[in-house]
Amino acid sequence: PYFENDTIFSPLTPYIKGKSREMRQGMIKKHAFIHHGEECIDMLVGVRMAAIAEDRFGHLNSSDLMVNVQGSPCLADTVQGVSRARLANPSRFTYINVENSSETIWTKNGQSLTIRLKGAFNHDELEKLADEDLFDIF
Repeated sequence: PYFENDTIFSPLTPYIKGKSREMRQGMIKKHAFIHHGEECIDMLVGVRMAAIAEDRFGHLNSSDLMVNVQGSPCLADTVQGVSRARLANPSRFTYINVENSSETIWTKNGQSLTIRLKGAFNHDELEKLADEDLFDIF
């Protein structure tokens, strides 16, 4: 049997939305840590961005969800890991290494969601502050 928690060997699985945002974000964080390997600030930023995108678009692994990341390699690695978006075959992930910027653009079915980090935040702030306090979301 395959489980969604297996970030490497799981085939496409049905999407079962977690009961609460806290639960969903916790699962995203777990996947991010397994994929990225360290709990750095940019990993936490990527987790929060992915949780916002999941609230809007649903299953992050959907084949028609395109992801663009502008920021650090850690942010890109985190977002790519939790969304399982690939650079090729099929291509649904793009990345531009930009210093001092953290932005993701999620696109699905003609709808777009841009999430941009407002400034520098510490670990506790990234865990506790509201989305609107951390990000410009449009």
